[in-house]
Amino acid sequence: MKDRIVFKCRFGGKDGWGHVVRCSAIAEAFRHRGWETLLWGSGEFESLPDDVAQAFCGESREGLETSSILFVDEMYTAQSELETLATSWRSCNPTGIVAGVDDMQVRSMAGFDLVLNAEIGLEKSEYEADLVLLGERYAMLRDGFGERKRELDIPAFGDSVPVLVMLGGTDAFGYLPKALDALALVDGPSVVPIVVAGNPRGLGDSLGHFARSYVLGRVGAAELADWMEVCRAAVIACGSSVYEAAALALPFVGLSIVDNQTASARKVEVNWGMPICYCEDGTFVGSEFQEKFTRVLEKPKESYSKVDTLGAERVVEALISKLLSRNSC
Repeated sequence: MKDRIVFKCRFGGKDGWGHVVRCSAIAEAFRHRGWETLLWGSGEFESLPDDVAQAFCGESREGLETSSILFVDEMYTAQSELETLATSWRSCNPTGIVAGVDDMQVRSMAGFDLVLNAEIGLEKSEYEADLVLLGERYAMLRDGFGERKRELDIPAFGDSVPVLVMLGGTDAFGYLPKALDALALVDGPSVVPIVVAGNPRGLGDSLGHFARSYVLGRVGAAELADWMEVCRAAVIACGSSVYEAAALALPFVGLSIVDNQTASARKVEVNWGMPICYCEDGTFVGSEFQEKFTRVLEKPKESYSKVDTLGAERVVEALISKLLSRNSC
């Protein structure tokens, strides 16, 4: 039987796509090694971008199949529930390991063998796990962001400024039209928004402000990376997308939309020098956004972080090493 890893991950709605996208980066790396990868999630599998869905061999109904690794990435699951989950899974897989991703450092992650937090600049934590991986060098990016040649025939933009606008695959909180409306009022060169939206319905009026615009829908990693290389700047939510932008040296205005993004947003602002609009209380101030976007256009398109495209490989190597250590005891 193949080695198997099960990913426990809620996605869609308020959970967005960021968690399942970064799980797919780990899944891709395991599939390259011949492992079977299963997704145990509560979202709609068919709604995912093709390259995300294809990273998983299939779906798991209960997550209790015989497997070597359980990988959990759920931000709203309480610590007590995580411990119950780990105990239940170990009853079926006593020689396996349980790994988890945490973004906010409010859970101890007790009961886990390995914990990952890719927060920018993070060097210390109080996690109660055997092995802890900290900092942006463990940011999990999909294969498409690695070494490759451009796959798309992207049109020329002349004096216009192509701007990537990506506020999560679901935009569950409705900030995308607000950002587009504000972007249309920015003084200076003509902006061409390149919008990534899982559900672009309802954007007609906002996109009508622009002479040109593109809506990408459920975009794959390689296509997204191609557009990031072409775009002059971006407007993105402060989730996993900030690492994708950083890997390709794309300056951006970040929107901190939910509370688990606040700490990351502050690090983006302090460590990377990218301006942030803090919207956790539901407010979006167009004039503030416009001022910050104008500043971003002045930034050179050059490296500003320690993010590279090898984070997923580092995580996988740590997981396999931990598993081998467990089974050699």
